[in-house]
Amino acid sequence: MPILAILIGTTQLASARTRLPGDFYGPREGYTFDVYSEKGQAMEEMVIVPNPEKKDGPVKDVIFDTKLTKELRDRYEERFGFSTIDQIHNLPAPITFYSYELGRSRSFQEEVDEERKFGDYVVRRVVEYHADNYFKNSPSMKPVYELKERVSKVDVKVGKSFKLSAKYSLSGNYLEVKGENPWVDSKIVLEFGEDGLKDEIIVLGKRVASKTYVETLYKNIDGIWRITASQGIAPNLGASLTGSTYTNGTGESDRERLILAGLSWSY
Repeated sequence: MPILAILIGTTQLASARTRLPGDFYGPREGYTFDVYSEKGQAMEEMVIVPNPEKKDGPVKDVIFDTKLTKELRDRYEERFGFSTIDQIHNLPAPITFYSYELGRSRSFQEEVDEERKFGDYVVRRVVEYHADNYFKNSPSMKPVYELKERVSKVDVKVGKSFKLSAKYSLSGNYLEVKGENPWVDSKIVLEFGEDGLKDEIIVLGKRVASKTYVETLYKNIDGIWRITASQGIAPNLGASLTGSTYTNGTGESDRERLILAGLSWSY
């Protein structure tokens, strides 16, 4: 009976194969032998989540982005000078008090307090700036941001080439009015204090050449007028010429008339 022997041998071989470890036969996790039961199952589409965007650079570049950095730099220059040499001249000096014929000069502690006040403003402005960005991008908080913008910001277009934009800063307690036109950069800053209006600052600027920029500032209540011409010499080298004087004998700034010339190198 050779045929029967062959069948018995085949059956024994198949039975032996099912007992081999790691074999491809038999049930396995994740596989099924019945595809008809899958018709009634609810299927969910797998959503591919993209990798989070990586922000290159240090953390300070995320906190102080280009827009915020320019705003803080403008405020610093309005308070302490447009040029580097002017800012160095206005740094606190370890002199308690001195006077000379041009008027009173602030004490060392007064200058330190002025720097500290500006540092406090920077902290408040950074918190306000990023809170605004959060409210702006949050669907539930966006109406709050839009209400704040309507209350604190006004845009008025006058003609085809002139536009006025006014914005009040809660962190700095000042109102900034900018005039956008093709001729000159202009703005007026109204600073407020505990007793009302603290000062009126008028800033005008003009690029007279590709690497030359002239900017002037006048503080109406403080009585300070300053003009600065900046010239780019190389990508990291610049020159500046600053003239400053006062229009009344009293004010919170130093009463002095001076001319400053300097070179600045950035690295």
